[in-house]
Amino acid sequence: MEPTPNNNESPSKRRRFDAPSTPADANINRYVATTTASPFRHSPSRDNAKALEERLNAYNEEEAEENSILLFASPNSLREGSPWMKIMSSLATRGLIRTVAIDEAHEVEQSGRSFRTEFVDAAKSLDKMIKSMPHPVPRILMSATFRRSDFDSVAKIFDMNNAAILQGPLARRKTKFDFFVEGDPAKSLVKAGHRHLSLHPENQQMWYCNSRTACEGPLLDKAQLLLDKHLPVRYGRSTAQSFTGGDGLKMKTALMDAFTRFGELDGIATINEDGSVCLPKISILTATSAANSGVSSNHLSMAMHKGFPFTLYDLVQEMGRVNRTQQMSDCFFQVHASFNCFVSAFVRIMTNSEAIERQRLANHLLDVLSLLVVPKQCYHVAIERYFEWDVHTPGTCINMCSFCCGTTNNLTGRFKRRQVEGVLTESFSTNITVTPDELKKTLRRAQSKIFHIVPKNMGPIHALMLQLVANGILKLGVGDSNKVGKDKLTNKDVVLKLSTATNDGITTPAQMVESMWTNMSWE
Repeated sequence: MEPTPNNNESPSKRRRFDAPSTPADANINRYVATTTASPFRHSPSRDNAKALEERLNAYNEEEAEENSILLFASPNSLREGSPWMKIMSSLATRGLIRTVAIDEAHEVEQSGRSFRTEFVDAAKSLDKMIKSMPHPVPRILMSATFRRSDFDSVAKIFDMNNAAILQGPLARRKTKFDFFVEGDPAKSLVKAGHRHLSLHPENQQMWYCNSRTACEGPLLDKAQLLLDKHLPVRYGRSTAQSFTGGDGLKMKTALMDAFTRFGELDGIATINEDGSVCLPKISILTATSAANSGVSSNHLSMAMHKGFPFTLYDLVQEMGRVNRTQQMSDCFFQVHASFNCFVSAFVRIMTNSEAIERQRLANHLLDVLSLLVVPKQCYHVAIERYFEWDVHTPGTCINMCSFCCGTTNNLTGRFKRRQVEGVLTESFSTNITVTPDELKKTLRRAQSKIFHIVPKNMGPIHALMLQLVANGILKLGVGDSNKVGKDKLTNKDVVLKLSTATNDGITTPAQMVESMWTNMSWE
C-alpha cells in the first residue's frame, strides 16, 4: 500500500524513504549488505549477528581448503576490545585468515587524525592481529586517492616499507569537469540538473553539499520538485533521496542498494501488506561526503557539488561516482560555488579544537580553491599530478574541463587591476579587518569602474574575491579569537585581512605586488 502524500508537507518530508526499524516490520533481508560467501543473507539484527558469530566460529581448516569467506568489517568492529575483533583474532591465531585488505586506505591518514579516530585504531588492531598469525599473509591497501604520504603513514603501522606498489591512471578524463561561481550556487546547480535531466532522463544524478541540513531539506526539496515537474511520464515514477552521515546503517544499506538497482526499479518506496519492501527508484541523490564510499551506480552520469569540497580527496571521490563503467557518454562533474560557500567551509574547519588539524584542513581547502579559481593547467592534469605517483597520462584533456575550454577566464571577465587595488586600499585604510559582506558591497558599488563588462549578477564579484584569497592577497580570519575551536563559531564571525609581501627585503601590501595577481584576467 502506498501512503497518501500530504500535500502540505515539503517534498523531502513526503518522499523520504524510511527503512523498517526491525526485521519483523518487513523483509529487509532483500536489501541489507551480506557477506559474500555466507549461505544466508543477514540484516544487522541481534539474531543475525549471533548467526554470523556462530558461522565464523565454526569455520575450520578442513572447510578452509574448499571454501572461502569474504568478510567485510567496519572500522568500529575492528577496534581492540570489540567482540568481532575477538572472533577475528581467534581465526587469525588458527591461521584461518589468509588475506587482509583495507579499502579506501587513504582515510587512515586523512580522517584518522581527529574526525574518525577509529580508522587509526582499527589499523593498529589489525596490525596486532596480523603479528599473532602463525605465518605471514598478504596485506593489501586500496584507494583511488592514495598519495605517497598516505601510503607511508599506513605502511608504517603495518611495517610495509618494502611493499610492491601497483598503480594505474586516475582515469577521469571521460567526465567533463566544470566550475561555476554564482551569487546563488543552488539556483545554478538546479538549472544544470534540469538541463541534464532533459537530455538524459534515463540516468541518475548526485547533488553534493557540505551541509547535512541542506541535503535533507532545501536541496532535497529542489531535487524532488525538479523530478515532479520535468521527468517525462514514460520514465515511470521516480524520487529524490538524501544520503548523509546521520542515516542509520539500515537506511544507508537500503539507499545504496536502491541507487545501484536503479535500472530494475519503478516507483517510490512502499511497504506491501505482506511486509515485503519495494525500494524507491532514485533519480537524484542529495548527499554529503558520507556517500563517497559505497554509493555506486552504472546509471549515474552527473555529479555536482554546491560549495567547495573540503579536500581534493573529496573532489576526486565525488567525481569518481560518475561513469563507473567508463562506457557512458555525456558525463559531468560540476562545482557550483560562491564566496559565501567558501566562508562556510572555512568556519567548519575553524571549529576543530586542534590547532594543527585546523591548519592541515585549511591547507587542503586552499588547495581546492587554488585549483578551481586560479588554475595553472588543465583540471584533469592537475588532479592526476596530485594523486598519481609515476604514471601520468600525456597531454591535456583538450575540451573536457573548464580550463581547457577557456571558461575559467570568464569567472570574472576582464577587470582593471588598479581599480581593484584602489578599492582594497580604501576598504582597509581605516580598519585592519572588514567583513566579507562589507567588501562585497564596496566592490558592487565600484563594479562599473572595475569590470569591462558590468556584471548582470554577483558571480564575477564572488569570483574576484575568491581569486584574491587563493592568491594570498586577502586572508580569512576570525574576529574574536576566543571563538576559534568552538561550535558556536558562525559565518558572521569571519573577517578579511590584507596580506603583505616581501620583495628584495621590502615589505609592501600584497595587492601592490604584480606576481600576486597571477592567473587572473586583469589589465
